[in-house]
Amino acid sequence: MRLFWNRFSVSLVATACLAAGIGLLPGCGGSTAPDSITVLEGLWQGNRSSATLMATSILHDGQFWMVYGTANPSSAPSSSPAGANTWAGFSNVEGFVQGIGSVASMRFNSIDALDFPSTQNVTPVTVTAPYAAGKSLNGSISSSNGTAAFTSAPAPTVAYQYNISAKLTDVVGTWTGTVVPGAIATATIDAASGLKVTNGACILSGSINPRAPGITGDNVFDIELTAGSACKDAQVKYRGIGLLQAMNNAKSQFILMSKSIANDKSLVFFASR
Repeated sequence: MRLFWNRFSVSLVATACLAAGIGLLPGCGGSTAPDSITVLEGLWQGNRSSATLMATSILHDGQFWMVYGTANPSSAPSSSPAGANTWAGFSNVEGFVQGIGSVASMRFNSIDALDFPSTQNVTPVTVTAPYAAGKSLNGSISSSNGTAAFTSAPAPTVAYQYNISAKLTDVVGTWTGTVVPGAIATATIDAASGLKVTNGACILSGSINPRAPGITGDNVFDIELTAGSACKDAQVKYRGIGLLQAMNNAKSQFILMSKSIANDKSLVFFASR
């Protein structure tokens, strides 16, 4: 039997050792500092402003990508056992927040993040969220437009495993879905030729690669795309991540979040299969 450990599991072990006053017993040889980004690494699933679905990927370097939108109708039972996959996935993506975060005094903070909504009105935001390692990350996103509250918890391992390398074989092929804010599009992924996103006459092409395979275990894909000559933003280069999650309807959803080098445009694609 193969056991999967994620950052949250390691954090809980460390917490138990400290609570017992144990320092050098097997399994208790060291612990993660409570104010280290390591305790928050992984995928957090939840809601923004009570009604909007949200998923936040926090990576080993403090970089985070927080995608938000409307949830699919859930096929999960109204009462699900602990650890069950209740993630319904997105029926519509409304945008994402991206930035670099840090932790201090049991709080996650980012003072220079950007909100990339589907309207393309990029807005500076600050994010602050008290956390309980392995349990909750609840806080707010503030900008000149106001403040939105959010709540989240670690994704169950049946939906997503953080501390492993992403596998290109899991996403190879054609995905038919949506380019935000609502156009039907396809993403074609091939190990040899890379990534191509087709939206009508507009074709964006580039690369998709597991992030630092075998090293960081971030379990996301690094994305680079360039808009073709028929695109409205021809020759604009986008960089971002690809995220694959299992949903509770036995399908998986692939979400591509990217932003222009100048941080003034975004490209989001999502599809399920």
